[in-house]
Amino acid sequence: MLKRSTFATLLVGCSLIVGCSDDSAEEATGGGPAGSGGETGIGGAGPTSAGSYSTVGTGDTSGTGASGGGAPECTPEGTFDGKPLEGEAGAWTWVDVPDALCRDGSPTGFGVRLNPDSDRLFIYFEGGGACFNSMSCGVNPSSYGELNFSGFANGGGQGGIFDADNEANPLRDWNVVYIPYCTGDVHAGDATDVDVPGFNAPQGQSFVGYRNVGLYLKRIVPTFPDVSKVLVTGSSAGGFGATYNFDRIAQA
Repeated sequence: MLKRSTFATLLVGCSLIVGCSDDSAEEATGGGPAGSGGETGIGGAGPTSAGSYSTVGTGDTSGTGASGGGAPECTPEGTFDGKPLEGEAGAWTWVDVPDALCRDGSPTGFGVRLNPDSDRLFIYFEGGGACFNSMSCGVNPSSYGELNFSGFANGGGQGGIFDADNEANPLRDWNVVYIPYCTGDVHAGDATDVDVPGFNAPQGQSFVGYRNVGLYLKRIVPTFPDVSKVLVTGSSAGGFGATYNFDRIAQA
């Protein structure tokens, strides 16, 4: 179960490390870098009273950062009873999810690259801005299917943190789930038939990125029952998506 794993969320240099048990979340704490004269250090991650995450602690003269707040409660949100994912080891595979939608109402899914010899998984949320008026929606992807994914798999999916041949890449041999972005809502929405305000703005949009992730987890969780570590990350809008969906992934 994912909830027994060690989790990390990376967002623009900020990291959240949380371990969840079966019954409740363990407190996440961390020491800060050396501070002097009461400088501020970086503490462990935890939710603030407003529900957001704080990674800032106060350093003392010895350079010890304060601990962060408590981790989120780990209560599973649903039944993860989908068919385990299949695919050629080490190769990118597209997974159609019929009930998952892009904002234009077209079906979508996600990508996976499996390594049966690894008990580690990283989940990447794709970025791409947001859709809130005619201009922003015009440069935000409204659909994403297998053809789009093929372009990624043969291009960006071979480099950077996805490079399986680079010895310097610490994620080279991890299992990978790639969550594409076509909902215009930073992977955080759950609303259909939405009319975007403004002249010539799109109408009847499906902002269902958060709902889509729930559907994906029904397939992801049964695929990795014994995973030991999970990294949740993303870029741009995907960084926000990783943060918005972190709790539910840790709870799964």
